[in-house]
Amino acid sequence: MQFDTPKTVGRAVRYYFGRLNVFFPSEDKYGFVKKALSADLTYEKRGYNWGFFDIQELESHLGLFFTGYLAKYKTEKEEEVADIDKHKIEDQTLENLIEAKARFFVHIDSGIIGFHPISNKIEIDQFCVVFAEIVEEAYAGFFVQAEIQLIEERVRIFEEIKKFNIIKHLGISLIPTNPTNIPEYREIDERLKRLRTSRYKESYDTDDDERPLRIEEDEDINSKLKMAIDGYGKGEISGIKEGEVAKVKTGDNPVSTFAPSDDAPLENIFGTIKSAVEKILGRFKNEG
Repeated sequence: MQFDTPKTVGRAVRYYFGRLNVFFPSEDKYGFVKKALSADLTYEKRGYNWGFFDIQELESHLGLFFTGYLAKYKTEKEEEVADIDKHKIEDQTLENLIEAKARFFVHIDSGIIGFHPISNKIEIDQFCVVFAEIVEEAYAGFFVQAEIQLIEERVRIFEEIKKFNIIKHLGISLIPTNPTNIPEYREIDERLKRLRTSRYKESYDTDDDERPLRIEEDEDINSKLKMAIDGYGKGEISGIKEGEVAKVKTGDNPVSTFAPSDDAPLENIFGTIKSAVEKILGRFKNEG
Protein backbone atom coordinates (compact mmCIF):
# COMPACT_ATOMS: atom_id res chain seq x y z
CA MET A 1 0.00 0.00 0.00
CA GLN A 2 1.55 3.31 -1.08
CA PHE A 3 -0.31 6.44 -0.15
CA ASP A 4 -0.56 9.47 -2.41
CA THR A 5 2.38 11.84 -2.44
CA PRO A 6 1.45 14.87 -0.29
CA LYS A 7 1.52 18.38 -1.65
CA THR A 8 4.74 19.69 -0.15
CA VAL A 9 7.18 22.46 -0.81
CA GLY A 10 10.68 21.16 -1.51
CA ARG A 11 12.02 17.64 -1.42
CA ALA A 12 9.90 14.68 -0.30
CA VAL A 13 11.29 11.48 1.21
CA ARG A 14 9.78 8.04 1.65
CA TYR A 15 8.64 6.79 5.04
CA TYR A 16 8.00 3.10 5.66
CA PHE A 17 5.62 1.70 8.23
CA GLY A 18 5.92 -1.20 10.61
CA ARG A 19 4.77 -2.22 14.03
CA LEU A 20 6.92 -1.94 17.13
CA ASN A 21 6.08 -5.06 19.11
CA VAL A 22 7.33 -5.10 22.70
CA PHE A 23 7.00 -7.66 25.48
CA PHE A 24 7.57 -6.41 29.01
CA PRO A 25 6.21 -7.07 32.52
CA SER A 26 4.10 -3.94 32.79
CA GLU A 27 0.81 -2.44 31.59
CA ASP A 28 2.39 1.01 31.15
CA LYS A 29 3.24 1.05 27.46
CA TYR A 30 3.73 4.81 27.41
CA GLY A 31 6.22 4.67 30.29
CA PHE A 32 8.02 1.71 28.74
CA VAL A 33 8.55 3.38 25.37
CA LYS A 34 9.46 6.74 26.92
CA LYS A 35 12.15 5.17 29.11
CA ALA A 36 13.58 3.19 26.18
CA LEU A 37 13.77 6.21 23.88
CA SER A 38 15.23 8.44 26.61
CA ALA A 39 17.81 5.99 27.96
CA ASP A 40 21.29 7.42 28.45
CA LEU A 41 23.32 4.72 26.73
CA THR A 42 25.72 4.16 23.87
CA TYR A 43 24.98 1.12 21.75
CA GLU A 44 27.90 -0.23 19.70
CA LYS A 45 27.43 -2.30 16.56
CA ARG A 46 29.92 -3.04 13.78
CA GLY A 47 32.26 -0.14 14.45
CA TYR A 48 29.57 2.50 14.97
CA ASN A 49 27.70 3.89 17.94
CA TRP A 50 23.92 4.18 17.80
CA GLY A 51 21.33 5.98 19.86
CA PHE A 52 18.05 7.88 20.01
CA PHE A 53 18.21 11.67 19.88
CA ASP A 54 15.93 14.72 19.89
CA ILE A 55 13.00 12.78 21.35
CA GLN A 56 9.73 14.70 21.55
CA GLU A 57 6.13 13.91 22.44
CA LEU A 58 3.45 14.92 19.95
CA GLU A 59 -0.27 15.00 20.69
CA SER A 60 -2.94 14.30 18.09
CA HIS A 61 -6.53 13.15 17.72
CA LEU A 62 -5.11 9.64 17.21
CA GLY A 63 -3.36 9.72 20.56
CA LEU A 64 0.22 10.29 21.60
CA PHE A 65 3.24 9.93 19.33
CA PHE A 66 6.96 9.98 20.05
CA THR A 67 9.31 11.30 17.40
CA GLY A 68 13.07 11.58 17.16
CA TYR A 69 16.07 10.22 15.33
CA LEU A 70 17.87 6.91 15.29
CA ALA A 71 21.43 8.18 14.77
CA LYS A 72 24.59 6.40 13.71
CA TYR A 73 27.86 8.05 14.73
CA LYS A 74 31.56 7.62 15.45
CA THR A 75 33.01 8.44 18.88
CA GLU A 76 36.10 9.82 17.15
CA LYS A 77 36.80 10.37 13.48
CA GLU A 78 39.72 11.91 11.63
CA GLU A 79 38.69 14.54 9.10
CA GLU A 80 40.70 16.87 6.90
CA VAL A 81 40.26 20.54 7.78
CA ALA A 82 41.66 23.74 6.32
CA ASP A 83 43.95 25.78 8.59
CA ILE A 84 43.30 29.27 7.20
CA ASP A 85 46.18 30.91 9.07
CA LYS A 86 48.80 28.42 7.87
CA HIS A 87 47.11 27.69 4.52
CA LYS A 88 47.58 24.01 5.19
CA ILE A 89 45.30 21.00 5.19
CA GLU A 90 45.52 19.11 8.46
CA ASP A 91 43.85 16.16 10.13
CA GLN A 92 41.60 16.95 13.04
CA THR A 93 39.91 14.54 15.42
CA LEU A 94 36.18 15.15 15.60
CA GLU A 95 34.06 13.63 18.34
CA ASN A 96 30.63 12.06 17.96
CA LEU A 97 30.40 12.90 14.28
CA ILE A 98 26.99 11.89 12.90
CA GLU A 99 27.23 9.44 10.01
CA ALA A 100 23.46 9.37 9.40
CA LYS A 101 20.19 9.94 11.21
CA ALA A 102 16.77 8.47 10.44
CA ARG A 103 13.67 10.25 11.74
CA PHE A 104 10.87 8.12 13.15
CA PHE A 105 7.37 8.51 14.60
CA VAL A 106 5.86 5.95 17.00
CA HIS A 107 2.12 5.85 17.69
CA ILE A 108 1.96 4.59 21.26
CA ASP A 109 -1.52 3.01 21.27
CA SER A 110 -1.05 0.86 18.17
CA GLY A 111 2.73 0.51 18.09
CA ILE A 112 2.74 1.66 14.45
CA ILE A 113 6.11 3.20 13.59
CA GLY A 114 6.88 5.29 10.51
CA PHE A 115 10.53 5.88 9.66
CA HIS A 116 12.68 7.34 6.90
CA PRO A 117 15.70 5.10 6.12
CA ILE A 118 18.89 6.58 4.70
CA SER A 119 20.21 4.90 1.54
CA ASN A 120 23.54 3.10 2.08
CA LYS A 121 23.68 4.43 5.65
CA ILE A 122 20.64 3.17 7.58
CA GLU A 123 18.71 0.71 5.45
CA ILE A 124 15.20 -0.54 6.23
CA ASP A 125 16.19 -3.87 7.78
CA GLN A 126 19.05 -2.27 9.70
CA PHE A 127 16.76 0.37 11.16
CA CYS A 128 14.31 -2.29 12.38
CA VAL A 129 16.99 -4.47 13.94
CA VAL A 130 19.03 -1.74 15.61
CA PHE A 131 15.98 0.14 16.90
CA ALA A 132 14.70 -3.00 18.63
CA GLU A 133 18.13 -3.89 19.99
CA ILE A 134 18.52 -0.46 21.59
CA VAL A 135 15.08 -0.76 23.20
CA GLU A 136 16.13 -4.08 24.73
CA GLU A 137 19.50 -2.65 25.75
CA ALA A 138 17.76 0.20 27.58
CA TYR A 139 16.36 -2.45 29.92
CA ALA A 140 19.51 -4.58 29.84
CA GLY A 141 17.40 -7.35 28.28
CA PHE A 142 15.60 -7.84 31.60
CA PHE A 143 12.35 -9.63 30.70
CA VAL A 144 12.08 -7.40 27.64
CA GLN A 145 11.76 -8.32 23.99
CA ALA A 146 11.33 -5.88 21.12
CA GLU A 147 11.09 -6.14 17.35
CA ILE A 148 9.76 -4.21 14.40
CA GLN A 149 7.70 -6.08 11.82
CA LEU A 150 6.87 -4.26 8.60
CA ILE A 151 3.21 -3.74 7.74
CA GLU A 152 2.34 -4.88 4.25
CA GLU A 153 -0.51 -4.55 1.81
CA ARG A 154 -2.63 -7.70 2.18
CA VAL A 155 -3.71 -7.91 -1.44
CA ARG A 156 -0.18 -8.33 -2.79
CA ILE A 157 0.64 -11.47 -0.80
CA PHE A 158 -2.57 -13.24 -1.72
CA GLU A 159 -2.23 -12.24 -5.37
CA GLU A 160 1.30 -13.66 -5.39
CA ILE A 161 0.09 -16.93 -3.85
CA LYS A 162 -2.37 -17.35 -6.72
CA LYS A 163 0.51 -17.12 -9.23
CA PHE A 164 2.24 -20.23 -7.88
CA ASN A 165 1.80 -23.39 -9.95
CA ILE A 166 3.14 -25.50 -7.08
CA ILE A 167 3.44 -24.50 -3.42
CA LYS A 168 6.01 -26.60 -1.56
CA HIS A 169 6.61 -24.66 1.64
CA LEU A 170 4.70 -22.37 3.96
CA GLY A 171 6.25 -20.96 7.13
CA ILE A 172 4.45 -18.69 9.60
CA SER A 173 5.77 -17.03 12.72
CA LEU A 174 3.37 -15.04 14.93
CA ILE A 175 3.51 -12.94 18.10
CA PRO A 176 0.52 -11.89 20.21
CA THR A 177 -0.96 -8.46 19.55
CA ASN A 178 -0.49 -5.67 22.06
CA PRO A 179 -3.00 -4.66 23.19
CA THR A 180 -5.85 -5.13 20.70
CA ASN A 181 -6.71 -7.56 17.95
CA ILE A 182 -8.86 -7.78 14.83
CA PRO A 183 -11.90 -10.12 14.41
CA GLU A 184 -10.27 -11.95 11.48
CA TYR A 185 -7.58 -13.40 13.72
CA ARG A 186 -8.93 -12.74 17.22
CA GLU A 187 -9.33 -16.45 18.00
CA ILE A 188 -5.69 -17.14 17.08
CA ASP A 189 -4.46 -14.12 19.00
CA GLU A 190 -6.41 -14.94 22.14
CA ARG A 191 -5.14 -18.52 22.07
CA LEU A 192 -1.53 -17.28 21.94
CA LYS A 193 -2.24 -15.07 24.93
CA ARG A 194 -3.90 -17.87 26.88
CA LEU A 195 -0.82 -20.02 26.28
CA ARG A 196 1.38 -17.09 27.37
CA THR A 197 3.64 -17.62 24.41
CA SER A 198 5.84 -14.84 23.06
CA ARG A 199 6.19 -16.49 19.65
CA TYR A 200 4.38 -19.17 17.68
CA LYS A 201 5.76 -20.94 14.61
CA GLU A 202 4.36 -23.49 12.18
CA SER A 203 5.66 -24.95 8.94
CA TYR A 204 4.11 -26.99 6.12
CA ASP A 205 6.26 -28.77 3.53
CA THR A 206 5.92 -31.28 0.72
CA ASP A 207 8.40 -32.91 -1.63
CA ASP A 208 5.70 -34.32 -3.90
CA ASP A 209 5.14 -32.04 -6.93
CA GLU A 210 2.09 -34.09 -7.80
CA ARG A 211 0.49 -33.23 -4.45
CA PRO A 212 1.42 -29.58 -3.69
CA LEU A 213 0.23 -27.71 -0.64
CA ARG A 214 -3.30 -26.33 -0.92
CA ILE A 215 -3.36 -23.23 1.25
CA GLU A 216 -5.48 -20.80 -0.77
CA GLU A 217 -8.82 -21.84 0.70
CA ASP A 218 -7.64 -22.74 4.18
CA GLU A 219 -9.33 -20.26 6.53
CA ASP A 220 -6.94 -20.85 9.44
CA ILE A 221 -3.83 -20.30 7.34
CA ASN A 222 -5.27 -17.21 5.66
CA SER A 223 -6.09 -15.70 9.05
CA LYS A 224 -2.56 -16.35 10.29
CA LEU A 225 -1.07 -14.83 7.15
CA LYS A 226 -3.22 -11.72 7.62
CA MET A 227 -1.98 -11.45 11.19
CA ALA A 228 1.63 -11.61 9.99
CA ILE A 229 0.98 -9.09 7.22
CA ASP A 230 -0.50 -6.66 9.74
CA GLY A 231 2.80 -6.53 11.58
CA TYR A 232 2.41 -9.37 14.08
CA GLY A 233 4.87 -11.84 12.62
CA LYS A 234 6.25 -13.19 9.36
CA GLY A 235 5.04 -15.42 6.55
CA GLU A 236 6.96 -17.14 3.74
CA ILE A 237 5.75 -19.17 0.77
CA SER A 238 7.97 -20.96 -1.74
CA GLY A 239 7.42 -23.27 -4.69
CA ILE A 240 7.30 -23.17 -8.48
CA LYS A 241 6.06 -20.23 -10.51
CA GLU A 242 6.16 -20.26 -14.31
CA GLY A 243 8.66 -23.13 -14.21
CA GLU A 244 11.06 -21.37 -11.86
CA VAL A 245 11.73 -21.72 -8.16
CA ALA A 246 10.10 -18.73 -6.44
CA LYS A 247 9.59 -17.31 -2.97
CA VAL A 248 7.39 -14.59 -1.54
CA LYS A 249 7.43 -13.33 2.04
CA THR A 250 5.86 -10.65 4.16
CA GLY A 251 7.84 -7.45 4.50
CA ASP A 252 8.98 -7.40 0.88
CA ASN A 253 6.61 -4.55 0.04
CA PRO A 254 5.90 -2.50 3.18
CA VAL A 255 3.30 0.24 3.36
CA SER A 256 4.93 3.59 2.59
CA THR A 257 4.21 7.24 1.94
CA PHE A 258 6.10 10.35 0.91
CA ALA A 259 6.56 13.10 3.48
CA PRO A 260 8.52 16.37 3.64
CA SER A 261 12.24 16.02 4.34
CA ASP A 262 13.90 16.94 7.63
CA ASP A 263 14.40 20.47 6.30
CA ALA A 264 10.65 21.10 6.60
CA PRO A 265 8.93 22.17 9.84
CA LEU A 266 8.21 19.21 12.10
CA GLU A 267 4.48 19.96 12.08
CA ASN A 268 4.41 19.50 8.29
CA ILE A 269 6.15 16.14 8.48
CA PHE A 270 3.94 15.04 11.37
CA GLY A 271 0.80 16.02 9.48
CA THR A 272 1.66 13.62 6.66
CA ILE A 273 2.62 10.80 9.04
CA LYS A 274 -0.60 11.22 11.05
CA SER A 275 -2.63 10.95 7.85
CA ALA A 276 -0.81 7.74 6.86
CA VAL A 277 -1.22 6.18 10.32
CA GLU A 278 -4.91 7.05 10.31
CA LYS A 279 -5.34 5.30 6.96
CA ILE A 280 -3.52 2.22 8.26
CA LEU A 281 -5.73 2.11 11.35
CA GLY A 282 -8.78 2.55 9.13
CA ARG A 283 -7.63 -0.33 6.96
CA PHE A 284 -7.60 -2.63 9.97
CA LYS A 285 -11.09 -1.52 11.00
CA ASN A 286 -12.46 -1.90 7.48
CA GLU A 287 -10.90 -5.30 6.96
CA GLY A 288 -11.86 -6.55 10.40
